[in-house]
Amino acid sequence: APNQYSLLTCASAAELDCVESFGFLNKANEYIQANLVETVKEPGYVSEMGNQIQQGYTSWSAQVDGVEQSANLLVPLQSPKFRLGKNPDGTLHFGSSLRPWVTSDDLLNTKVRFVIRTSFLKPQNIQLVAGESDFAHKVIRGGNSWTFEGKGTPVSIYYDWSKVNPNKDPADEDTSTLHFIIHHADANLAHGYWPAPCASKGYSVQAFNSNSAGEPRWNVGSNSLDFAIQSTHLMSTGAPNVGFFKLWTNDAYMNCQWPGNTLATSNNLTVQVINTDGTTQVATSRVVHANGKLFVEATGFHYSKPTIKIVDASRPPNKVIICVKKTNAKSLKKVIAVAPKCPAGYKLKK
Repeated sequence: APNQYSLLTCASAAELDCVESFGFLNKANEYIQANLVETVKEPGYVSEMGNQIQQGYTSWSAQVDGVEQSANLLVPLQSPKFRLGKNPDGTLHFGSSLRPWVTSDDLLNTKVRFVIRTSFLKPQNIQLVAGESDFAHKVIRGGNSWTFEGKGTPVSIYYDWSKVNPNKDPADEDTSTLHFIIHHADANLAHGYWPAPCASKGYSVQAFNSNSAGEPRWNVGSNSLDFAIQSTHLMSTGAPNVGFFKLWTNDAYMNCQWPGNTLATSNNLTVQVINTDGTTQVATSRVVHANGKLFVEATGFHYSKPTIKIVDASRPPNKVIICVKKTNAKSLKKVIAVAPKCPAGYKLKK
């Protein structure tokens, strides 16, 4: 059996691992069901890692705002036995994901909504690389139903990051993309894109317009959940590369994934966008925290490598000091507290 399938249209109301529907949204944001124009099945091949790859896509069209609009939908689904690479000890590392892609002749002016049904796929993280993006998740008989929504978003890229200064060099190319990713939470924590011990509590969803975004981390020093994100500082035209970021998650997942975080119990959450030099950017932000769910949005900031921080502003920020043992200069201890003090036998490192 293939290690990567290309999902096509559902043949019945009960079928899983298939495309249930596809449509466009017009200027009034009204949904218009598209017509299936063509189903394309392409020859498969074997990848360098030995994965059996099945290829195919569906083509769709509809009258939208008085004109014919069309798009192709590619939906690769990797099985749990998909080979991602090799571990340091030479053993194979496996991982699964769902990666729908939309292509069209005018991607930046194409907004779509489509529904995919899956069987084994269990989310640990969802990424929406799309403008005006949204999603919905529903548990169905035998699996899950996923609704994805969004339009093409500009993404600026370098061909080789090692040869540029991302703080001043313009991008090599300004392109556009419209795709979504669900990383599968494998029951075997040694598999998957990263371990997923908290998948039973929920997952995180992030939307952005960069080609690189990291997994969030709890920063005990600033009482914040920090997201590293990266893109070119300038577009190829020399204009500033402006970004957006969204996060959806829930309290139960946060408390499991980032032990010690105080976001779930805070009554004052704020968003900061911090440059690599420590300065704070001016950005438009929104935080909604209610009924055990959290939504965060930041727009209008610029790249190249800012850190987006969701801060518990109800607590005073911690300070970090380094202490050195009085009898052994090589023995160091980090102390994090509102008013940190070195423990007995240690002194502040200068």
